[in-house]
Amino acid sequence: MYQIKRFIQFTFVFYAFIALLYWFFIRPQYINWGATPAEVRMELPGGALISSNRIVSTRAINIKAAKEKVWPWIAQTGQNRGGFNSYYWLENLFGAKMINANSIHSEWQNPQ
Repeated sequence: MYQIKRFIQFTFVFYAFIALLYWFFIRPQYINWGATPAEVRMELPGGALISSNRIVSTRAINIKAAKEKVWPWIAQTGQNRGGFNSYYWLENLFGAKMINANSIHSEWQNPQ
């Protein structure tokens, strides 16, 4: 009986330690992955639609190209459009039947 109690105590302490480690060290890095401190503080379009008590995360990547070159790819993102440019196996694992576009399609340039 004593061994079971010690095992339960150890398990609780171990998982509490993992949870605290995640919350204070891993999560702060993950929640703003790739974003600079200035980007995290930046006011973004649509930000006023989100209530201030929600958890907010900002993820970013740097693309060395003009926005005129990048936007057409973003605009055509989505199912039954240009796809999500992710991993085929992951998309199809959930039955998404994705086909990712390899070029710009004019018919997909108006996101709705």
